[in-house]
Formats: sequence, C-alpha cells, structure tokens
Amino acid sequence: MQIPLDRVGLLQDGVYLCRVTEVEDRTSQKGNAYVNLTCEVLDDHKRETGNTIWHTLTMTPKAKFMVSKFLDAVGAPKEGNLNSRSLKGKLFWAEIGKDTYQGKSKNVIKTPLTAEEAQRDENLFSNTFASFDEPDPEPEGFDPNDISSWEEEETLGSVPEEMDETDVKF
Repeated sequence: MQIPLDRVGLLQDGVYLCRVTEVEDRTSQKGNAYVNLTCEVLDDHKRETGNTIWHTLTMTPKAKFMVSKFLDAVGAPKEGNLNSRSLKGKLFWAEIGKDTYQGKSKNVIKTPLTAEEAQRDENLFSNTFASFDEPDPEPEGFDPNDISSWEEEETLGSVPEEMDETDVKF
C-alpha cells in the first residue's frame, strides 16, 4: 500500500467554502437541544481539502442569532421549519479562524457567511431545500405513547468534550 506523504495542517484565518457532511441531533445535560455539524472545507473547485471542522448549532434564545446566521449562509427559507438532517450536503461560506483547547490549536468556524458577506460569487452554488414543514418520521417500532419503547440512550445526549453544559460554542 502506498501512503501519500502530503500533510493537512491548520488553515490560515480567512473565508472558505464548506460543506456539511454529517448532522447529529443531541441534547445537553441541561436539556438544551443542539445540532453537531461536521463540515469539510473545500477548495475553489468544490473539492475536499482534507480539513474538517465541527460546528454546533444550539437551540436556545441566547444562541438564536448564530443559528440564524448559519441558516442564512446555507440559504434556508425564512419561515416554517426544516429537519436538521436536510442540512447534510449543504454548502456555505465561513470565516475560519483558530482556537486553542487544552493546549492544542484547531480551526473553528468563527461565523457562517452569505455569499454577499463573503464577497464571493452568489452563483457558485445553490442549495435547495425540500419540504420544510414535514414532521420528523417516527423511528420504526417507536410508539410515542408507550414509554417502554423509549430508549434512554438515544433520547439523552451529552455535551461534547470541548463544551461544558453552560457553554455555547460555535
């Protein structure tokens, strides 16, 4: 097996194109819903660079402005609801910087940006969203009226290591 010798390091601070590759709904120990997003940084030709950044959308009044900035960046509708899973595959611009956690530097999304805010071509990508008001489908074998069908491990989440339960980190 051949092992490529090129390395991926920290990105320089700046504006980058990103794609959401994974979406995970969670609940903090305080009961606050949040969505963990795994984002791949892309080059100008929409190819993966090998840099991955994690971003959290916290569903609290205090963090609503950041959720709104992200929804604007991906071009989500202004009204109704959307399923968090519909964010997978969406492209957006982001101001990326660096942060230090436990003595290690990592890239972070400082703020999601619209194409206009990023001063980039608005026609480079166009995210589309399917129906917005569809309820989440019930998991197979799940009866919301039968508490014995609730699996505690799936209904309770934990706060990521880099956050404590009072943190709102983006």
